[in-house]
Amino acid sequence: MGTIGHMFSVMAALLAEIEEGGMAAPAWPPFRVPTLGIPQLTISRLLHVLRALSQPRRDPSELMVGRVLDTVIEAHVHAPIALSRDVELLVADPSFVPTITGEVLRGLAQRYEIPLRWHHGFQLPVDDVPDDFCGPAVPRLAKRIAGRDGMLDAAVIGRAAASLHANPNFWRDWGSHAEALQHLKQLWHVLVHYGMPATRLSNPASKGDLVR
Repeated sequence: MGTIGHMFSVMAALLAEIEEGGMAAPAWPPFRVPTLGIPQLTISRLLHVLRALSQPRRDPSELMVGRVLDTVIEAHVHAPIALSRDVELLVADPSFVPTITGEVLRGLAQRYEIPLRWHHGFQLPVDDVPDDFCGPAVPRLAKRIAGRDGMLDAAVIGRAAASLHANPNFWRDWGSHAEALQHLKQLWHVLVHYGMPATRLSNPASKGDLVR
């Protein structure tokens, strides 16, 4: 852990992991993945990545789908945030394009003049949800919340989370509110790890246009 002014411990751990082979081993799920999601990460490649951070962002819909879960450097902001001043880019899952959430995102982008981009997104058939990645309860949860087409995406999981908040009694068989949320989080992890890139939507907002 560290702060923006004292990043020594964070960088020391990162460099040590790269020196040991550039592979991370999160406690759960128990598997090994490339450090920061970058295969064969070396010090020279890390420096290249750091230099690229200062360059204009590419449209995420043109990039490979990222699947980094528990092997990132997580940043917290403990200060007031002004959307018109502090936000460089808003990136969202394309499954939200035709939803109320998508309308809210487009409204925020227009009001505060934030570029809005849509990444590839993830889709996963419920029959492809494994029972050995985040536990045997996850496939059952997937079948419960999936739409008629039998597909999972971020919007489907989002609707389930909204239902948990609005109708907690409907979710009593999944334990406490916190336990049900944890199951939904685990299902999200499965979607990111195993899902296939979603087909790009025909909605113009999904093409990476700058929303003003």
